Amino acid sequence: MIIVTVLTDSCQELMNYLYGMTKYYDQGGTYKAYTNDGKNLFNEADEHIGHFMNGFLYNTNGAAIGHIRDKKILDKKGQTLYYTN
Repeated sequence: MIIVTVLTDSCQELMNYLYGMTKYYDQGGTYKAYTNDGKNLFNEADEHIGHFMNGFLYNTNGAAIGHIRDKKILDKKGQTLYYTN
């Protein structure tokens, strides 16, 4: 069982590398979301939670919830929602 888990983790890391997955973390450094296409954002449970367009992050209802600056997603008050490495 451990071998299968390690193999699965290794395959996931390889896919992340090959497909350019970007992980996002909250202010405490906890992994919260990812994008693998630079357009759609998914949470850690693989649920679609938003999309990127024209430098903004929109939720699934189409409301703007933040904008992108450098390697951060900032909310409407300029506070960091998520950051990436």
